[in-house]
Amino acid sequence: MKIKYILLIVLLTGFFCTGCNDDDDDLVTGGIVEIPEKLQEGTYEAEIQNFKITPSLNILTLSWNAPANTEDLDGYVVEWQGSNVDNTLYTQVIGKDKTSYTIGHVYNELYKVTVKCISTGLAYSTGVDEDIMPTLDNVPPGKVEDLEMSIFAVSVALNWKNPTDGDFDKIFVKAIDKATNQEVFSAELQTNVTNYMLEGLEETTEYKVLVITQDYNGNQNSYESEIKTLTEVQIDKLAKPWTILDFSSEENGGEGPDNGHAKHAIDNDNGTFWHSNWSSGSSLPQWIVFDIHQEVLPTVLISFRRNGNGGSQSIVKVEGSLDNATWYDFGTFNVDPNSDAGQNCVLKNPQKARYFKYTVISSSSGYAMIRNIELKALVE
Repeated sequence: MKIKYILLIVLLTGFFCTGCNDDDDDLVTGGIVEIPEKLQEGTYEAEIQNFKITPSLNILTLSWNAPANTEDLDGYVVEWQGSNVDNTLYTQVIGKDKTSYTIGHVYNELYKVTVKCISTGLAYSTGVDEDIMPTLDNVPPGKVEDLEMSIFAVSVALNWKNPTDGDFDKIFVKAIDKATNQEVFSAELQTNVTNYMLEGLEETTEYKVLVITQDYNGNQNSYESEIKTLTEVQIDKLAKPWTILDFSSEENGGEGPDNGHAKHAIDNDNGTFWHSNWSSGSSLPQWIVFDIHQEVLPTVLISFRRNGNGGSQSIVKVEGSLDNATWYDFGTFNVDPNSDAGQNCVLKNPQKARYFKYTVISSSSGYAMIRNIELKALVE
């Protein structure tokens, strides 16, 4: 229930104040204002008894007895505050029937803990307090598990499984140059991250890679591994000549007796080219499959259009395989149909491959026209 009071504010000119306008005789009246029936007045005199705090690892367990006189007791408020890192003042209100409370996620530092009584009139007692140090936590979280690394020329792809410790707080990924013992890379990650691309490394360089788990008290555990980055090279087609295994179509006669065939896309001759069939008609997509006769970890496929022909391909797809049966999708790429320069297709999610399939998806002319294909790959 609330009581309604009528507030009447009377401005008396020249009597209760100085500097007022003598001609201003207006009266100002207030409206109806609702206020609580019970107001917080003074301090509640009751206090808890037999206050006890039991510290354990990352936890403070509080217990107490109710005050001697509980007639006006409505509940308790628990307050706690750390002295260093965890210096926020936390509060928790609990009912009068509860005489214990557990504070979790505490740090390795001194805490001040206070329990106050609350009256039915919403008055607070002074409170009973105690300074307490939790049980020292010097146990690090578990290491990451099942760490897998895919090593490239200037980067390493990492995948792992995180520990399940309750105080696990963050992850660090670091790289240290073994020759200089200098840290060259560091990243801080959240606890839900389980993969990362470590970039900015140098080719053919030995590194120590660390994936570090840390709890909120700063205890760390490290998974370490030594690697050597690879070197990106262009595959020599002459040392192990490439061969065409399959194709969608080719122009057998319209481009001359020794031109237009699928084999001319990989013959290393800028004067010849593969042209999809036009004399009897064909449509996109058009493709070729070729064997490079060695297993490599490919990074970039470079394609060259037919010299000076603006009707060349604009969208292409690259796939790879180890057995010419199961194919990996290395990505779909936009290439410039108006440039004679090589068009780089930086392969996505590269895996070892020996066989490659190059598909022309779109071109302004409706045909595929390739004079050369090159391939870059990683070697030790």
